[in-house]
Amino acid sequence: MAGGKAKISSKSKSHPTKGKGFGNFIYDSEEGTCFGRTAASWIKIIIFYIIFYSCLAGFFCLNYYIFSKTLNEDSPKWKLDQSIIGTNPGVGFRPMPDQDANAESTLIWYQEGVESDAKFWWNQLSVMLKHNILPEGTPGTKICNDQGETATDSAACLVQYSDRSYCTETNKYGYQPSGKPCVLIKLNKIFGWTPQPFGVNNDDKFDPVLLQNDLEDKVKNDEMPGTLRDHIWKEVNKSSNAVNTLKTVWLSCSGESVGDKENLPEGHITYEPERKIPGYYFPYKNQKNYRSPFVMVNFDIPKTSRHLLINIECRAWAKNIKYDRVFRLGSVHFELMVD
Repeated sequence: MAGGKAKISSKSKSHPTKGKGFGNFIYDSEEGTCFGRTAASWIKIIIFYIIFYSCLAGFFCLNYYIFSKTLNEDSPKWKLDQSIIGTNPGVGFRPMPDQDANAESTLIWYQEGVESDAKFWWNQLSVMLKHNILPEGTPGTKICNDQGETATDSAACLVQYSDRSYCTETNKYGYQPSGKPCVLIKLNKIFGWTPQPFGVNNDDKFDPVLLQNDLEDKVKNDEMPGTLRDHIWKEVNKSSNAVNTLKTVWLSCSGESVGDKENLPEGHITYEPERKIPGYYFPYKNQKNYRSPFVMVNFDIPKTSRHLLINIECRAWAKNIKYDRVFRLGSVHFELMVD
């Protein structure tokens, strides 16, 4: 060949894995490597990643520690107007339909006289009341009343509910065997919120003229039922402490439309134990063993309205509760249907 040099075929070039199988890749005794790396190389890379992830974990812990120091475990940093929740409590109801089957449904529907059908509904109320009603003497709780015993930063008011009421476990909350279902109405918790009463002036004194104006304004502009207005006056007139009586959240439930009101007249709706959530339960301050107060509303559906879907709206009333049906502010909607 030219120049006396032999032509070297590319096929004769060596390759590190040429002729070696996967077993040699795992451990190559000739090269002294394991998975392509020598022992020294493995030690270096292991030390590198130990240092790297230790620094990463340390950085995370440091940030978590600094962030945790800005928070208070007993109260939120942003409250009321400064928070996303705001100052308008939402209204909730129980029992609720199976949310796994239909998360958007608010229909309470069962067949009268069929226990297996009604049990799904009244069993929810039974479980919730057992959770909410604690025995007297429970740590972090106290018995409150309209005479001045109210919740404090360290003690919540015990939720009390009389067994003499109709909406009880003994009566299966009206679902069985009758068609008089009970629905539990409650307010969602807002830290530090208290209801602003009607008829109480800036000096925290009862003013009958102010109460008259406040209630008439609600009747005229916010569709407060006249029966609720009369009920408030009745409660004030029989009370020995009008200010404490008025410091409350009043409730009203009715059919949502004219047709719904005809199918379920207001006289067929009753409230237990009272038509209000007393103000002594407020404010919520994350007290130990705090339980949400509630009102049981009994709907005595007339025989002529069976097999009909009735839209129900329940509203909470206080001077600082805003109402908007579209955005469900200060109210809750659900449907009742008894076959």
